[in-house]
Amino acid sequence: MAIFIVSRDSETSISDSIKYLKRCSKIGIDTETTGLDPHTCKLIMLQLGDLKNQYIIDCRDFTREELRAYREILENHKIPKYLTNAKFDYKFILKHLGIRLRNIVDIMLQDRIIWCGLDKKSTLKDLCVRYLPGITFQQDLFDYYPAKNVALEFLELGDKQFTQQQVNYGANDVIYPIAIANAQDVLIKEYKLKNTIMVENAYVKVLAEMELNGFHLDTTKWLRLYYMNMINLEATKALLDMEYADTEEGEINWNSPKQVGEYFKSIGVPVVVKDKYTKIEKITVGEKHLDKYKDQFEIVKIYIKYKGLMKATGTYGEVFFENINVKTGRIHSNFWQIKNTGRISSSKPNLQNIPSGSEWRACWTPKNPDSHCLIVGDFSGQEARVLADFANEKKMLNEFNHGTGDMHSLTGSVIYGRNITKADPKERAIGKQTNFLMNYGGGAAGLADSLRIPIQRASSIIRKYYKGYSGLTRYFKRQHKLVKQRGFILIDKTTNRRSWVKAYPRWKRVETYLDRCNTYNIEPILELQNEYNSIAAKMERDSQNYPIQGSSASMTKMAAVYLYNWQLENDYWSRFQIVNMVHDEIVIECKKEYAIEVQAKLVECMELAGAKFCDKLVLEVGCEISDHWTH
Repeated sequence: MAIFIVSRDSETSISDSIKYLKRCSKIGIDTETTGLDPHTCKLIMLQLGDLKNQYIIDCRDFTREELRAYREILENHKIPKYLTNAKFDYKFILKHLGIRLRNIVDIMLQDRIIWCGLDKKSTLKDLCVRYLPGITFQQDLFDYYPAKNVALEFLELGDKQFTQQQVNYGANDVIYPIAIANAQDVLIKEYKLKNTIMVENAYVKVLAEMELNGFHLDTTKWLRLYYMNMINLEATKALLDMEYADTEEGEINWNSPKQVGEYFKSIGVPVVVKDKYTKIEKITVGEKHLDKYKDQFEIVKIYIKYKGLMKATGTYGEVFFENINVKTGRIHSNFWQIKNTGRISSSKPNLQNIPSGSEWRACWTPKNPDSHCLIVGDFSGQEARVLADFANEKKMLNEFNHGTGDMHSLTGSVIYGRNITKADPKERAIGKQTNFLMNYGGGAAGLADSLRIPIQRASSIIRKYYKGYSGLTRYFKRQHKLVKQRGFILIDKTTNRRSWVKAYPRWKRVETYLDRCNTYNIEPILELQNEYNSIAAKMERDSQNYPIQGSSASMTKMAAVYLYNWQLENDYWSRFQIVNMVHDEIVIECKKEYAIEVQAKLVECMELAGAKFCDKLVLEVGCEISDHWTH
């Protein structure tokens, strides 16, 4: 095994390294940079190689065009490329070399897929410990793991030559991904995760492109909205102060949950609740709880408005502009690719949390509105349709396939035993709330609390719900049984994605204890009985919820991959780019002259992905061309 440095002064040239790499059946890849942002930071080192030979390329010594000679290797779809956190390297290689990696194997993503739900750490160090137990950490080959400090040295390397420790560090980042992937393959085969792996390794390229593209924010519109909210905030606070703030204890600080809670309690607002886990009474002024009483107490309605404006002027105020990249003038969110269900999430800032259909979303526009537009595609009623298909629920399927697709009216009809339409807003609202709660494992207590009705009435609604939807009843019971047998939730049969139940081993131990108590007629410890029931209830809820959320997420990811592949095959990078994704929705920025063509292709890709998961109904897609983000 050997390490070769590729630089102006070394004996190994770019062509020498390419000659060897072309013969490799697998290639490990890593990069070292001066920071995390590909738009403002530099690519210093590019590491390529296999388990035998590694090439450390000093990117400072070569022009972009010279380094683009590696394109024939990096864009070769026949050679698998092994990386750790491929999204990062993909962005830097694309930004600085104009090369799009193909056939990616991301060992960090694969680890998250294998152990999804168990919250295992997936840094390269963690992966080495998990998959290469026979190798002492910093392997005897090189002194690798004091190396976290070595990574920081690249930030201020300047024109200095690489030290031997830095070279070794770079070489190991090529070796380990290949070795770890070989170990992962055993578990991937055992758990039948090949299809999940294929989707996620393909989707990481979509996510990398999307982060690199960024999303344009019209700061003028945003500021105008912010100042309007500031005026409304001051007016709302003045109203609270004028009408309600004078108490025996003095003025209320409306930003103090404790003071507001005590005041609301004193005037009869039901703010005392039992803690979900400890069952101890406490005071809450959370919006979700207070929303149930806004029609009974005018002050509650005003307070909820005040808290909403506080959030709007805080989260979505001038401070939001700190997220705008100084080089691109766009916002580049960071996306986490795999949550417990398979969904993605967004942070710094969270672009999935911008209120749907609001004036805030109208502030997100093409950077050049004269020449570009936005195309927004979303699956209509995605999760409800997935549930109907998975459960083979005849009434729901018939409504989607032959009716209006109005599930809330359908559920209202099931509950009331007569035809409910949008002309029956009260009954339909109960149907809507029941749908939401029951599909995600809610019970009578939750429904009673949500609808502010007696628990007996809520229990009656639930009985009618399950009686009317016999397919759902069978499906939910089957899910409850399977999760307790397996210790994991099978998200879908298309990708075979699974999510492990972290508390399952504990639940099984308590179950064994309770069985023994029953055998010997011993009174079990109450705390253990409660723990057993609590874990079981959460497993049952998740077994209903996870497949619907997770399959919907995989479907949207697959649609984006289809679109990416079309874009790659036709070299349409200058025509359009994906700028955001939100669970059931894909947002594209596109040149106006190609908008109709891209819109049609987006719909086609989304429908094709939907058909991969649901075969009893069609996943309908709404797709709009607009001058701002709509949905």
